[in-house]
Amino acid sequence: MNRTELLTFSANAIGLEFANQIDYTEGLYLKNGKLWNPLDNGSDSFGLMIRLKISVVQHAECVTVEYPTTGMPVELIGEPGLSESVSGEDVAYRGWVTRKLIVRAAANIGKFNG
Repeated sequence: MNRTELLTFSANAIGLEFANQIDYTEGLYLKNGKLWNPLDNGSDSFGLMIRLKISVVQHAECVTVEYPTTGMPVELIGEPGLSESVSGEDVAYRGWVTRKLIVRAAANIGKFNG
């Protein structure tokens, strides 16, 4: 999925209503005027994780997320977890990977529920 789809489907997963004004480089503007971007904003991605019961595990060499898939068709799910390698102790990169995986999991849920 591209950035547009990731943001839109993940917003749909938690029922966010966004305005017609969408800036996919900055995020989605919600109807209340707030900018929402879980790819770049840790609190937005944390909100997705909590509301959708996404679990995150930080391993030494990778980050893994798992998400509920009850009722989702196998061809949509693939595997009920996503993982990406991380190397070294670059905390900023590890944070980016974690946010991205949370948003990917949320987008999979939103695509199914959408």
